[in-house]
Amino acid sequence: MARVNYNFEKRQRDLAKKKKQEQKQARKANRGQENFEPLRHAELEARVFLAPMLADAYFPKNLVLRGQGILKELCHGIEAAMEESMEVPTEEILALTHQATEAFNDLATAFEDQGSSLETAAREAIAEDFAAIVKAYGYDLDLEEVIAPREW
Repeated sequence: MARVNYNFEKRQRDLAKKKKQEQKQARKANRGQENFEPLRHAELEARVFLAPMLADAYFPKNLVLRGQGILKELCHGIEAAMEESMEVPTEEILALTHQATEAFNDLATAFEDQGSSLETAAREAIAEDFAAIVKAYGYDLDLEEVIAPREW
């Protein structure tokens, strides 16, 4: 009977230790993410960017959070441009989306370094969020044009 209790207690300690490590990793991965000001566009502020990737253990959470940061930066860039002029030229919007796309190109290497990749599900999630962002800000743009410099 004592052996059973020992195994149970050891398992409980191991689970508590693992949970503590996961919390520490999550805090480390979230560094910098909390510095984003809320988006003015309510629909995008409520949106969980890259949700399918967050739900899939194949994708390292710290890198998915960096991807979310890229998308939030894109939104803030569009909002800043709209502050200056309510009618932001399409070329300026495309310049912002291309900059974000190139950031994802760079992030793809980090995914590979951690044994993951921006495969089909990731590409679809990223593209879907790009499409939602440009549409939410009132632009009807071809998605291929929006993410033209992509290498993923």
